[in-house]
Amino acid sequence: MKSSEEIFYDRYWKDEHIKINSFDHHPSGWTLENFEFHYSFFKKFYGAKKNLTHLDYGSGDGDFLNFLYESLGTENKVIGTEISALAIQTAKKKYPKLAFLKADGSGLIPLQDNTIDYIYCIDVLEHLVDVETFFEECHRVLKNDGYVFIATTELTKIKLVLIALFFMDDYFFGTSPHLRFFTRKNLKKLIEIKSFEYAGYKRNRAYLGFIPWGQMIAIKKIDSK
Repeated sequence: MKSSEEIFYDRYWKDEHIKINSFDHHPSGWTLENFEFHYSFFKKFYGAKKNLTHLDYGSGDGDFLNFLYESLGTENKVIGTEISALAIQTAKKKYPKLAFLKADGSGLIPLQDNTIDYIYCIDVLEHLVDVETFFEECHRVLKNDGYVFIATTELTKIKLVLIALFFMDDYFFGTSPHLRFFTRKNLKKLIEIKSFEYAGYKRNRAYLGFIPWGQMIAIKKIDSK
């Protein structure tokens, strides 16, 4: 029997959920320019080592994982993990040469301890029910000094005021797939509590030049031993 989270995300990838906002649709159809914009920030934290393993957490229909595969070269390994069976089915048809692992509603990553060098969580964190388990699992599967790269929401006071004045009812509509909302400060505090070092930040575009669409951050595993 599927968990409620698996049902929720399958409905999301079928695009059958109630959609009030333009950003409520599932995140397919990213442009190459958008992938490259994110990648240009993340790759700054790559070391000189080769033969590394990269995990795309919440890999969806596989487009970003395939972008990584083509960008990193064959000396590196890429893996995708996704809770939606529908998304994985689509991804395997599009990219049969890539590896996709089915996750379940527990939040656990189906990989062994200390096996991953880099984890990507692109427009996924805001959709998670259990954010604490996500960070704990990333810490478990990452090698020492491994990184997690995150792109997610960013709220500011000005942005919240504008939402409250003009978009309150729709922005926080009860069926929105966006479950979590982060500020730069509270996300930094969360990752430090979960034994990661805050390594870098970049604003993910902006409305009117100063109201952030979102944020991209790089965080480094701190060995808890």
